[in-house]
Amino acid sequence: MASNDLPVFPEEVTPINWGLDFGRDGDSVFYFFKGMPVFTHGPDDLAAFRMITAKFCVDGHAEELEIAKAFAVSPESVRLAVELYREKGRGGFYPAPAARSRPSAPAAARARRVKLDKTK
Repeated sequence: MASNDLPVFPEEVTPINWGLDFGRDGDSVFYFFKGMPVFTHGPDDLAAFRMITAKFCVDGHAEELEIAKAFAVSPESVRLAVELYREKGRGGFYPAPAARSRPSAPAAARARRVKLDKTK
């Protein structure tokens, strides 16, 4: 079986190990822990996939190699996701929105004065 970094999500429910399963139903991938649904994401949402599977590893519900085999991804990509989850938690998988720059209050007041002066 060739390893890559894009996960494979078959339509049928597939076991990861004794307590974890996953399956795809149309445009959603579902994860089950002991038969109960615990996570879902779209099949193209790679950040959610990496975060969820890393969480399973960090929480002790799956081994990195089990994840790599179940989804046909490289063990290295799983290891890197686990490392990122340990360092930054869930937020490490989703970049923060860029901060919008706003002019300071004095600069905004000057800009309003300039506009008023130009209209006279």
